[in-house]
Amino acid sequence: MFSDRYRLLKIILICIALIGLLFYAYGKRKDLTLARCRTDPVRFAGAEVPLYVDSRLLEIEPDRILVSQPGGDVTVMVPAEKRPVKARPGEHIEAITIFRREGYLELKKIRTAPLRKLKIVISIPPLLLLAFLLIKSLRWEKGRLVIKESPITKIQSPR
Repeated sequence: MFSDRYRLLKIILICIALIGLLFYAYGKRKDLTLARCRTDPVRFAGAEVPLYVDSRLLEIEPDRILVSQPGGDVTVMVPAEKRPVKARPGEHIEAITIFRREGYLELKKIRTAPLRKLKIVISIPPLLLLAFLLIKSLRWEKGRLVIKESPITKIQSPR
């Protein structure tokens, strides 16, 4: 894979694979947002709007909840059969809501994500290990970043 043989073919194949991945990511169904639903309320009436990307519960009232998201805070109406909401303010949540023609979201399902903070903590040691390995194996030489030589790379091949 790392030899100079068929280098152009390998570069072309890698580029084709990257372009394919770009098309795949672009073609995936985009999740609806409240702002997008409000642009055409008749078309999106009854559509499911997921709230899961860094969603945190801010307030709980008997008939509504306030959810914090990266795009802004969202108010979700809670129907009578879903009351009371079994979560506390400050918890990370995942919710499925339904967009109503009047321009608001109605709660369909909700669940807390109690292990979200643990997942973040678990992901830190591999990042620190990777940073350590990079710092240990790279160095600056004459304004260029180069890989340090190890005893294995110093072995000369027979000529």
